[in-house]
Amino acid sequence: IRDRLAFMPDVARSKWSRGLPVEDRERERKVIDRFVSESEIAGLNAIWAEKVIAAQILAARSWQQSCFDLWAKSPPDPNTPPRDLQTELRPQIERVTTDLIAVLIRLEPHRTSHSFQSEFSIRSASVFQAAEIPEAVWQQSLSPWDQSTDAANSPPNRNEIDTNTKSE
Repeated sequence: IRDRLAFMPDVARSKWSRGLPVEDRERERKVIDRFVSESEIAGLNAIWAEKVIAAQILAARSWQQSCFDLWAKSPPDPNTPPRDLQTELRPQIERVTTDLIAVLIRLEPHRTSHSFQSEFSIRSASVFQAAEIPEAVWQQSLSPWDQSTDAANSPPNRNEIDTNTKSE
């Protein structure tokens, strides 16, 4: 999760420099569909997998939008070229997104345990803070772990993905 989020300032910079919006619903839907499909093949609960990737997309949007808001006031250095979204960033993001499935497989048996959730929350906070990922962003990315078993296994709100802030 941290590795995927770490790309978001570069994704935002690439979009900013090309005049692209943060939100790309068609791309987001493809990312979700592929992730859920690969998760099901790997034996994961599809509903939980969709909640996890949806949370990653919402967190990515949030951080990218924060970058856009900052740059609207103080644009980034034009002498520093952005990384290429298509040829450099997206392939790397796709790799870490696929790697996330293996992590979820290891966490699946423990994810509803109260002791696991508590320990996971504490350890995650230090990891994300060390990576300088804004707290609101990493909190959003971890939201699937903050829910009860029933909530974690109920379908995600698809309107949230389609209407929230502006992602990868």
